Amino acid sequence: MPYTEAFIMESLRHGSLIPMGAPHVANNDTEINGYFIPKGTIVLGNIWSCHNDRRFWSDPEEFSPERFLDEDGKVKTNVSNFLPFGLGRRQCLGESLAKIELFLFMAIFMQKFTFCVPEGHPIPPREANGSFIINSPKPYKVLLKERLHDSRVHA
Repeated sequence: MPYTEAFIMESLRHGSLIPMGAPHVANNDTEINGYFIPKGTIVLGNIWSCHNDRRFWSDPEEFSPERFLDEDGKVKTNVSNFLPFGLGRRQCLGESLAKIELFLFMAIFMQKFTFCVPEGHPIPPREANGSFIINSPKPYKVLLKERLHDSRVHA
C-alpha cells in the first residue's frame, strides 16, 4: 500500500508537527554561512522551513502524496529535506513505532470510514498557529461516515 505510506509522509511534511525540532547545543565554536555560533549555544533546526522550501518542494503549500512516489509507484526512501522525526543522533527514538502506528491507523480508518467536511463548514486554511513547539490545527469539524460493507464479500 505505497499510496497510504506516501499519504502519511505528505501529512507529516504538510503538518510539520514540531516545526523547530528538538533543541541541540553547539559542541564547538562554529561558523555557518558567515554566522558565528559559540560553543554552548542552543540551536534549533527549522523543520517547517525545510518542509516548505520551494528549492526542494514544488508547490509546498499543496497536499500531494505523489511527491513521495517514484515513477514505478514505489515509496521514495531517504528524501532529503524531509525531517518529521528530526535528524542524526538526536532523531526521535519512537520513529519506527510511530510510522507503524500511523500506517495501521490510516489503513483501518480509511477502510472503515469516509471522511468529509460537514455542509456549511469550510476546511480550515493551512497556517502556522504561532507556536514553534507544537504545531496543532485550529478546531474544525469533520464528518466520518461508516462504510457499509457487503457481508457476502470475503477478503
